[in-house]
Amino acid sequence: MLKSKDLNSAFKHISVFLFYLLLYFIHHILNCFAANECIKINFCIELLRKFLSNTHELFRTNSYI
Repeated sequence: MLKSKDLNSAFKHISVFLFYLLLYFIHHILNCFAANECIKINFCIELLRKFLSNTHELFRTNSYI
């Protein structure tokens, strides 16, 4: 069985990973705006929306296993 300490440690690692992933997406969105290319901007925003939607769904369904 997993101990509470192990779960807390795993959650911290996942949180840090998601934070850096979010920074990565923000970086690319800012690059899209800097490039002033509407197609890329729409693609980046859609990609971020899908990522956040999937992440929310993941935490909603697996939050209290």
